[in-house]
Amino acid sequence: MGALYDAARGWRLRRSLYIKTVTSSTGEDITEATATRDLNAMTKAGLLVAIGEKRGRSYQPAIELAEAWRTITEGRRRRPLDDPYDLFQPHLPGL
Repeated sequence: MGALYDAARGWRLRRSLYIKTVTSSTGEDITEATATRDLNAMTKAGLLVAIGEKRGRSYQPAIELAEAWRTITEGRRRRPLDDPYDLFQPHLPGL
């Protein structure tokens, strides 16, 4: 899921990043062969689009995944800020 999230946000997904993402999120190491198999399965499922060949291959989100991300982000309520540094003004007694 973490790799699909990254791809949906527009990050370039490569096999090495997929391996690191899986390892950090699950705590399990996966082989390059497993990563390749997973990425191919996500491509065949229509979630990712493969760009390039062999060592230069990367993956980008399929149109449906990119549209789903766009729908999520557009649905978020934005908080207008006049001054982005004026988020928190602590009140310290005696000052």
